[in-house]
Amino acid sequence: MSLAITVGFLADLLTTDPEGSEFALQMFSTINQALEENGVSMHDEPRSLPPFSSRSISDCFPYSHIHHLRRFYAKKRANPDWTPTPVPDDEDPAEDDDLIDEIAMCESHLLCHSDSEGCYVPIEFADPLISDTVEIPGGLIGSSQKLLEELIFIAPELGIELAHGELSDEMASRIKTSVESLEPFFIEKTVWLSLYESCRWSISSGSAIVFN
Repeated sequence: MSLAITVGFLADLLTTDPEGSEFALQMFSTINQALEENGVSMHDEPRSLPPFSSRSISDCFPYSHIHHLRRFYAKKRANPDWTPTPVPDDEDPAEDDDLIDEIAMCESHLLCHSDSEGCYVPIEFADPLISDTVEIPGGLIGSSQKLLEELIFIAPELGIELAHGELSDEMASRIKTSVESLEPFFIEKTVWLSLYESCRWSISSGSAIVFN
């Protein structure tokens, strides 16, 4: 099984599967109920999107891959002086002690989110949101802006150079070369670039990032 990351979920379904779009409309209605419950502005998911050229390597990968990036972020948060080391072959990144501890704080938008479903909306709010009244897909709602901040935070540790948070085409190309060469942290870099590009498109277009 694999995780697919999409921006423009409703717009795509309205074009390719009009009947299936009813599911998306209901999902965003539920999300808005949860946002209103938490005192956050409601999200108006666009029905069409402008063209966007993504520089990601892949927006679909095994569920386990996102845990590699989450472990990386958690270890950096828990230990600022941590020297990055890849996940040992005999260890599950999802069971890393630092990751488990950081998830328990329920503060990180990268960590506190389902690895198989749910949304990040392009609205800025401090912590991931839950609901006591409706069933949110994935159990939590994240902020695209906050997710982007967390990706920027760990970029230097992954050897990714940004200029005021912006990724150049040259740097994106260097990431791809690193991944294709299976250099250390190639899994983390693949997921990082996919999420970074998704955040960039989500924020510029006003469309949610959808995990499915």
